[in-house]
Amino acid sequence: MIDIHSHIIPGVDDGAKDWQIALKLLEMADANGISDIIATPHVLSESERPSWPQILSAVEVLRDMAVAANLKINIHPGAELELNWDMLAILSEQHGEYCLAHSRYVLLELPAQSIPAYAEDFFYRLQLMGKIPVLAHPERHSSLRERPEILFKWLDKGVLTQTNIGSLNGLFGSQVQSFAQELLTSGAIHFLASDAHNTGGRNTDMARALAKIEPKLATAQCQAFLVQNPENILNNKFFVPPKAIIPKKKMKKKQGFWSRLLG
Repeated sequence: MIDIHSHIIPGVDDGAKDWQIALKLLEMADANGISDIIATPHVLSESERPSWPQILSAVEVLRDMAVAANLKINIHPGAELELNWDMLAILSEQHGEYCLAHSRYVLLELPAQSIPAYAEDFFYRLQLMGKIPVLAHPERHSSLRERPEILFKWLDKGVLTQTNIGSLNGLFGSQVQSFAQELLTSGAIHFLASDAHNTGGRNTDMARALAKIEPKLATAQCQAFLVQNPENILNNKFFVPPKAIIPKKKMKKKQGFWSRLLG
C-alpha cells in the first residue's frame, strides 16, 4: 500500500508532536504493509507554511530514523495546501515544490466552513500550470455533502479525490461515513489514505482500518485506490480514472391532502 496523505513531520502543524511519535507512526505503517508514505504538512497561506527546504530536511531525518529502525518504508515529501489564491504563487516558484513526491500532483483541502466562489477557476489555473489537483477528504466537507453535484462537476473537469480510510469506517461520524460510501459506490474516489495525525484514532495503521470496510470494496478497487493510482503519483504519470456517476437523489414521497392536513 501507498499512503499519499500523512502528517508525520513533527512541529510544523497539528500532526506528530515530536520525533518519537513520528517514528511510531512510521513503525506502524511499515508493520501494516505500507511501502511508501508521503509527508504532507498543512500549508495554509504564503506566510503560514513550512518552507520547502524545511520539509525536505525533515523528510531526510525521517528517512534516517527509518533506516536506523530497520524499517523498509520509503518516505517522500509533499504538502496539503488550503485552497486559496496564495497557493498558485507558491506552486509556480519551482516545479515539484509542495507537490506530492516531486510530481505534478497537488494535494488540496477546502476551507473548513465554505467553498470559495473561485474554486473552479483555481482548479483550472492550476491545470494550466501543468499540475493535477487532488482534493483531500471531500466527504468531510458539509457543503459538499449538501450539494454533491458541485464535487461531481469538478470531477468532470479533471479534479481527483482522496478519501480518508477513517471516514469509511466511521471515525468521523455517520454522516461522513455515509457520504464516503456513496462516493465510493459512485466511482468518485481515486485514492484512499490515512491522513494520520497521531498514534490514536488517526494513525497510519491502514490495514486495521481497511479490515473494517474491505468486504464493501472490490479487490480491484482496493488495488487501484491503494497501489495503482498512488504509483502514478510516485512515477509522476498522468492517468484518467473511470467517469464518476452522480447518484440520483432520493425523492420524498408526495403526500396527499389528508396526510398534509393531519401531519
